[in-house]
Amino acid sequence: TQCVDDLSRTFVAKAGEKSLTCKEKALDKACKSLFEKLCAKYDNLSEVDVLSGVTAKVESVKLVMQENVELALQNCVTLESIEEKAEQLQQQAGVFKKTAKDIRNKMWWKNLKMKLAIAFIILAILGVILAVTIPKVKAVSGSDDNDN
Repeated sequence: TQCVDDLSRTFVAKAGEKSLTCKEKALDKACKSLFEKLCAKYDNLSEVDVLSGVTAKVESVKLVMQENVELALQNCVTLESIEEKAEQLQQQAGVFKKTAKDIRNKMWWKNLKMKLAIAFIILAILGVILAVTIPKVKAVSGSDDNDN
């Protein structure tokens, strides 16, 4: 309404009574600058009307808040995803720990069996060596006893 009041006041001051009696398009040149000034003045409503300025600021703040809310929602989704991955990783770590313990026990038994097998082979070789050498030693010592 302020724009319309301003237009009628300046138009009447500039054209006045001519507007009632002139031909069509006769006031184009005279009123062109008037309309350009009014358009320039009311083109930026925040300068003319305080309420429009406040509304524009509110809209600006509203857009920023919407962007912040969207970003917060994206962060929540990302956080949930990270939590799920952490839980999966925890489960995998438990499985890995159990498997490592089972393999360690299995390898310990395998190592023990290998040591026992090597000890048995060494004892068997010693037994064979002793079995072969004892009769020969007795035979040699028996012949030495007969010589005396």
